Amino acid sequence: MGRILSIDYGKKRTGLAVTDPLKIIANGLVTIPTSELDNYLKQYIAREQVEQIVIGRPTRLNGQPSENLAR
Repeated sequence: MGRILSIDYGKKRTGLAVTDPLKIIANGLVTIPTSELDNYLKQYIAREQVEQIVIGRPTRLNGQPSENLAR
């Protein structure tokens, strides 16, 4: 049984959250510099069972796309 890993991508920092193995509760995992994201994900996925990765869609509080959203 794997976890769901959520990525909240930002230009400078990226937040990660993960569910418990039963996928009932999600908790914040870590906020890291985006430049370190690739290495962190490789290490995390190597030691934890990740079944699915969800990437958040960056929007502003008013619902408009943020500058992080690829065009």
